[in-house]
Amino acid sequence: MIALLTRIATRLDNPLNGTSSVSQQIDALPSTSPVPSSIRINAFWFISLVFSLTTVLIGIVSLQWLREHQEYPNSLSSKDRFAMFNMRIRGLEAWYVPQIFAVLPVLLQFSLILFFVGLVDFLLASETKVAIPVIIAIGVPLIFLVWTTVTPSLQAFVLCLPIAGRVKRVPEQCPYKSTQSRILCHIITFSKPLFLFISRSIIAFHSLVVLFPLRLLNQSMENASTVDKFERQWLFEAIFETWYEKKWLKFDQAWLTLRDAYGEGISDGEWCMSQMSRYRSGRVGGLYDLTNGIHDIIGENIDSTIQSSAFHCIQDLISSVSSENSQLDSGDIKHNQWLQKLLGNREVTEPFHSFLGILKNPPHDLLLEENSFIFLSQCGELPLTLLQHFAELHIHIFNYIYPEQPLTFTSDKFPSYPDELCLYNYREKTTNCDAAFDAHEYQRNSIRFISTELTLIDISAQFSLSVKSFVQSARNHDIRDETLLASFHGHGLGEFLRYATLRQSEHSIEPTINLLSTALTHYTTGDSKFGKRSDFMFYVSAFYARSLMILDPWHFHYWTSDTEWDENPIVEAFLPVLRHYLQERGTPDVALGEQSRIPALSDSWWGFLNRDLKKIQDSSQEMSDKFVRPSPMILPCCVPLMRNRWAH
Repeated sequence: MIALLTRIATRLDNPLNGTSSVSQQIDALPSTSPVPSSIRINAFWFISLVFSLTTVLIGIVSLQWLREHQEYPNSLSSKDRFAMFNMRIRGLEAWYVPQIFAVLPVLLQFSLILFFVGLVDFLLASETKVAIPVIIAIGVPLIFLVWTTVTPSLQAFVLCLPIAGRVKRVPEQCPYKSTQSRILCHIITFSKPLFLFISRSIIAFHSLVVLFPLRLLNQSMENASTVDKFERQWLFEAIFETWYEKKWLKFDQAWLTLRDAYGEGISDGEWCMSQMSRYRSGRVGGLYDLTNGIHDIIGENIDSTIQSSAFHCIQDLISSVSSENSQLDSGDIKHNQWLQKLLGNREVTEPFHSFLGILKNPPHDLLLEENSFIFLSQCGELPLTLLQHFAELHIHIFNYIYPEQPLTFTSDKFPSYPDELCLYNYREKTTNCDAAFDAHEYQRNSIRFISTELTLIDISAQFSLSVKSFVQSARNHDIRDETLLASFHGHGLGEFLRYATLRQSEHSIEPTINLLSTALTHYTTGDSKFGKRSDFMFYVSAFYARSLMILDPWHFHYWTSDTEWDENPIVEAFLPVLRHYLQERGTPDVALGEQSRIPALSDSWWGFLNRDLKKIQDSSQEMSDKFVRPSPMILPCCVPLMRNRWAH
């Protein structure tokens, strides 16, 4: 090239003379061959160009195939179109058309890499100062390509690590699904022994670098039970089979099972995913993603149709999880507890106590109803039909938990979900729970009425019977004190009972207060001795009275110092009986109050007793003959004494 340019320049300078001499000089120049870098650069760039044009060519031809594949004239019947579609789709698969489409992005990426390599080689051969920034700029997309290709494969080894000592959250699936990443997954699973060797090596490294220092810092981890070799082998087998799948669809289905089993392992405090958890998740589907997806939908939409559809989906999910046998085994109970935590929309690390977990041999019907109750309590603004069903579930669970013969309480933790979740569905207290209201008034006032648009729903009568049964069991001396206080009756003075109290019929309030007043009067008049039974009756009576007197249910446990009280003459006339019991008894059993979820007397929770005594006394005169009350000679003495006692 240089010799040719020299000859041309010489002829231009001497167009007439010296032609032969110049020719001799040019012929005397040494011949040069292309340098190796030039050969490499041209090879890289021309191959890159060929691959790019090949990708375009195959893409154009493939579009022609797809255009013909999607052509279904309206003149064909639906039967013929379906038959033709099946024939064509089978032809595409038999002639590897999906694989051809999958190769096109890889071919284009490979051509881009070749172009970048040739560009770097060219710049290094010419000028280093220009090559360095260009190499840095080229490195960014190449690192991105390598990272997105390798990450889906590396996630397999992350799942092999034990849950202990790691962030307690369910791993999210890597979405970088491409043909090249699928090829890499096939490479790492090409040899099963090699995959198992890499997995064991990573676990050994993790134990040495992460778990060993944690054990030194945290003595409790030293006694943590490690998984046996058979369980770990099953874990490796499950992960290997997942990454061995040929298609991304099958891979995703297996990932749902692993993801759900991983979350259940975190919830149960296990060392790693158990074989039984993976088996149950594979049998019923990915509970974690199903429930979270439904919660996201109902959280963004308050449409009644969407909520009803979501509830039916949850019903189907509950049925698939629950065994059809009347008696549940330990595996069914454990998996249903995991489902209940998800239905309650709790974090996987947060404890969730339910009646299922503290009952011995819970029946199948209670399991189904409690699961539905937990989900509906999360839905916020329920439509009327679901609200009615929610109240019916409340009554069914209430009657099972508080039967005439108390059930033994087998746990030190009463379920907490009624306290926090019922509040959203029983928002405000109505003046007449048995009245029917139309849908327009329901939406306008945003008040929960247990009724349909045209049909009267006498749900309050069922709540009244439930509350009456609870009170009668509490005052039944045929039941031993130890049995009563060790049952749900002795532990369950919470929202589950209070909302039943709020939703009972107004006509049942006075008879219930008469029962409570009669029971307390027996103790204050000397007919019975003070003790745990009398203190329990006092706590039940105070809880019942306060539930009816509070004006805003939102203030039952929150902002108690600013609580406003409702005007209820029947309940106000009952307050002197409570104060008289305190005067005669003194301080009731504090431990029993804590067990019954009632705060100490010094707490502002008891502010409802410190009402205007003169107003209470005046309003009580009219109601004095309607229920059993202390002797007329006791009450006048009781009032001034209690005024001094509660004045502070």
